[in-house]
Amino acid sequence: MVVMAVSPYSFAKQAGVREGDVLRALDGHDVAHMPLPLLFQKLVGAVDSSVVLNLEAAGRAKMVTLRRAKPPARLLRRAAERGFSNLGAAAKLLSLIH
Repeated sequence: MVVMAVSPYSFAKQAGVREGDVLRALDGHDVAHMPLPLLFQKLVGAVDSSVVLNLEAAGRAKMVTLRRAKPPARLLRRAAERGFSNLGAAAKLLSLIH
């Protein structure tokens, strides 16, 4: 999964996630063939808990730890517009990559 955009004030941006980074693992689990619903499940967690992303950027591996936050209402609306049934999970994914 390639990061397409990162919100300017997000924890992802603060942690060093950049557009074009490639997500390789989430909390130690390879995401190469992971179905999106399972990826959503792994992203969802209690507010203020953490998630570890293994990324590749410009051919180099990097690992960042993000603090989970309550997704903004606009992300919940975007998730609904995109047809995600699990809005909380979809919004958490979108908050990491948008």
